Amino acid sequence: MIDELWIVSVKTRVLDGSPLAMDGSEFMFGECASYAKSEEDMKSQLMADLDDAKLELVELFEISPANNAAWISDSEYKEDILSLIEEVKITHVFTSGMFRSSEYLGMHE
Repeated sequence: MIDELWIVSVKTRVLDGSPLAMDGSEFMFGECASYAKSEEDMKSQLMADLDDAKLELVELFEISPANNAAWISDSEYKEDILSLIEEVKITHVFTSGMFRSSEYLGMHE
């Protein structure tokens, strides 16, 4: 099976010791991209990356091959997501984009 470029959009909980624990937010929102053989392969890569960053997956908003991710065009972070996709096309490694904290987004859950 040929690897496809996948993109995911997630909500995560910041765990103790996470390098992303910067502003006291409980949650972080962001996108990640990688080449993967399947949706399950992409989820596996995502979970390993979140574990390394001491983040817990709360919600998987979107997961799809990048060439079939119509939801990107509706995102207010479209340009950041497209830049992330271009970076992965060059590096061929799992890459997390800019994560946004719930404090930054003005969400208090």
